[in-house]
This record gives sequence, structure tokens and C-alpha cells, in this order.
Amino acid sequence: MDCWPCTTTERTIPPDRHPEKCVTEPSSFSSATQGFLSDDDERGRAHLASSPLREAPERRRRRSPDPVTALHYQLATIRGVSGMEAVVLVDDHGCLVAGAGAWPLCEELAAYAPLLEDPSRIVRRTVSSRIAELSEEAVSLSFEVEGSEVVLCGRGGAGDRDQHLERAMNGIRRILRAA
Repeated sequence: MDCWPCTTTERTIPPDRHPEKCVTEPSSFSSATQGFLSDDDERGRAHLASSPLREAPERRRRRSPDPVTALHYQLATIRGVSGMEAVVLVDDHGCLVAGAGAWPLCEELAAYAPLLEDPSRIVRRTVSSRIAELSEEAVSLSFEVEGSEVVLCGRGGAGDRDQHLERAMNGIRRILRAA
């Protein structure tokens, strides 16, 4: 009886007792077993064995099937790598969709983010002075998701904050497309 080397248990196991979860390399099949495989099976196994995706480690640490939680994770990651105090995603009216950072700061950024992106919408002088202060500390990026305009806004941090917001925008689009 031919035996297959098992990559999960590192033992040699007879084919009739081989666990289903075990993955074997195409080269580990005996010549007697290879007669039972079709050409498509052989090509598929050869492709999987040579695929770079097979060995690629998962780069994302936290995942969630819930879009709001996934958005929070995305913003928290961007906040961490950019050094920003807070990062928020808001609709074009300033309603907070997701955020990362101290809650009062997120609420303030959410309220002012559409005005930071389009200062022509400011109608009160007191709001105008606060926007002037925030514009020195904050960056914003407006983009469309599924036909709706949203604003991504971050406060604080150093380095290329615009690049970090663009990275967050790509993650947000990916998350909302999958939702």
C-alpha cells in the first residue's frame, strides 16, 4: 500500500486513513495514485503548489464581517500609523459614520469635516473662526462611495497625512463594496 506524506502532521499516512484537511504536494502522490487524477486535477494542484498567494501571510490583524466595525478598524489602523489624534468618516452633512480617537474630538471633526472640505458652505462668523483654527490641524478628503459623497477627516499627526487618508479611502471603498 502506498503512503502519502502528510504536511499537517509530518507523518506518513496510508491513503485510506488520510485526514481530509491534510494538504499534499503534487509531487508526493505515488505513481499508482496519479493514474486516478485527471489532467485538470494535476494542473490545479501544480498551480496551487507554485502560487505565491499560498504562502502569503495575512497582513490584516483585525477583521469583522460587520461593515461599521470594519470601518472602525480601518480608521484605527490609519490613526495608529499616521500618529493622528482622530480620524473620522462622515456623510456630506456631517453625520458620523465611523471614527477612531477620543469621542469628543471625533464628534467635532464630524461636524466640521464637510465645512473643512468646502469652506464656501460656512454661513456664520463663529463657525468660520473655528474652521480657520481646525484647518491648520486637520486634513480632509472628499470622495464618492456607491453614489454618495463622504468626507474622511483627520486631525494631528505628522508626515504625509494625505497619503494616509488616501490609503484609508481605498480600504473604506473595499469594505463598503463587500457590504
